[in-house]
Amino acid sequence: MKNFVQPGNTLTLVAPYTVVSGAGLLVGNIFGVASADAASGADVEAVAEGVFDLAKVSAQAWAQGDPIYWDDSAKLCTTTAGANTPIGHATAIAANPSSTGRVRLGHGPAGAAGPTNLQVTVALTDGDSGYVVSPVAGDITRLDSVLLGGAVTTNDAVVTGKIGAAGAGVAITNGVITVTAAGSAIGDKDTASPTAANAVAAGDLIYFTVSGTPGGSRTANVSILIAP
Repeated sequence: MKNFVQPGNTLTLVAPYTVVSGAGLLVGNIFGVASADAASGADVEAVAEGVFDLAKVSAQAWAQGDPIYWDDSAKLCTTTAGANTPIGHATAIAANPSSTGRVRLGHGPAGAAGPTNLQVTVALTDGDSGYVVSPVAGDITRLDSVLLGGAVTTNDAVVTGKIGAAGAGVAITNGVITVTAAGSAIGDKDTASPTAANAVAAGDLIYFTVSGTPGGSRTANVSILIAP
């Protein structure tokens, strides 16, 4: 193939500032780890894929799978999204405090973290709830349910998504799924598209409460899509 240039796991970049071997650097939206010392403006070989121990914000505890971002002002890895650049995911627990964290750089130039999908089963009976803990930070952008066990009888089952402490969580705006009784059957699918009050941090509790006095003692499996 005449147009092949290189595999792309290591790139020659112009150092945007003075870097030392093993330090992170950001050029536009390309993040890499310097393979040698380089002065600002000099060419440097930067590794764009792999797992590295990198300098982090000390006062953060990381869990495996946390999305990791690069703060180019502080030259540190962080779990805080904000205006920072996504570079990958934590592959090991990091304590608070600690100076380094283990990061798997994401594929692609920006190392962008992908969406996360969680699953929780909810009993469709008034007062019952289903709970799951988010392993990542992001926004809940979609909720999908599938009815299990057979038809809902008597009344519709109203399933409301909430974020926060059990019994005191904040309802997700447009985060209500209604499983209708009329014509319902096993395998029925319903969807909600949250628009606000849908941000979660890693470790936040996400749960669903049931109202409407449905009959049939059915359950639903709810999928939660979280975008970084």
